[in-house]
Amino acid sequence: MKNIVKKVIFTILIVLAVLILAVGLFLIFWPALGKNPSREQKETYSKRTDSFYNNVFHTPEKFQLIVDTNDGISNNKAELVPEGIIPVKKVKELSEVNKDVLTVTWFGHSTSLLQIHGMNVFVDPILSEYSSPVGFAGAKRMAEVPMTADNLPQIDVLLISHDHYDHLDYRTIKDIDEKVKNYCVPLGVENHLIRWGVNPDKIHTMAWWEDTEIEGLTISSTPGQHYSGRLPWGNNQTLWCGYYLQDEYHKVYYTGDTGYGEFLKKIREKYGEPELILSEDGQYDSEWPYCHMNPKEVLKAAEDVGASWLIPVHWAGFTLSRHNWDDPVEQITTLATNSQVSVSTPRIGETVNFAYIEKYQEKWWQEVK
Repeated sequence: MKNIVKKVIFTILIVLAVLILAVGLFLIFWPALGKNPSREQKETYSKRTDSFYNNVFHTPEKFQLIVDTNDGISNNKAELVPEGIIPVKKVKELSEVNKDVLTVTWFGHSTSLLQIHGMNVFVDPILSEYSSPVGFAGAKRMAEVPMTADNLPQIDVLLISHDHYDHLDYRTIKDIDEKVKNYCVPLGVENHLIRWGVNPDKIHTMAWWEDTEIEGLTISSTPGQHYSGRLPWGNNQTLWCGYYLQDEYHKVYYTGDTGYGEFLKKIREKYGEPELILSEDGQYDSEWPYCHMNPKEVLKAAEDVGASWLIPVHWAGFTLSRHNWDDPVEQITTLATNSQVSVSTPRIGETVNFAYIEKYQEKWWQEVK
């Protein structure tokens, strides 16, 4: 009997050892997990921004990742994904535009393609079916992608707000890198790209409040109340940010993922009032109130920066929270009726010419059954 017990224990130990070895090898060799900054790089980060100390990046204001509460939305009550099909306008090509023209094509979730200053600016591109380190599991896309990697135009600038999987995707970067001229990324994110084969000469690393000019378009990195990391541990070794884009014709602010904060007023003071804000409006929850803005905070943020128009993003892509899939846009359009900020709600794949943005206010999600 003792021999049998010993054999069982030995077998269990062998299995555990194999599993630990397999997990270790996965963490070391799976490229989608990216790569964290070196000690030498972190030393340079502390010189570029006072948000980096104690070996990690910090938010500009009070922050807590998870808050104890009984107010969370129940999975049993919320319609996390639509029962019907979300309408998507398929795009085979984007026409070139003049320097004074501003257009926005929303791909769902936070992915957007802006045409500004005669340039194509791709924001947080995710073209994969899943938001995860693997291509077959995780949060699944709830709507089709309007444009494939093959049909994308040449990308003058690719903006990455932070390294979470629903904003930075290994497969997408591999598929489109040859079309990308420049990357703008928060400090530390460059290591992920370089591991994936991106030429370091194409990468512009940015700390908060830093500017870079690319062919006449000024791109500024803005603060946010969020966090980073591609593993359950070791968060905040890379920075997160929003972006403020401006030329002589237009000003556009993209919030990235963020909770509400007083820093929004500082953005207005430093860069002026944007005509358009692309604001995260989704994946909020009472258990993580500092990570994302609820619709009331989204509208307040747009008012704080002085935006004339708002396009809500970070919804109708991947389910990462517990609210109804269309709650973000339903709430924001209702709230905005008493605000000086106007809300535009294009369908996925529609190209909005800012000169005619008021034409894109249809409540199309109400037709999805």
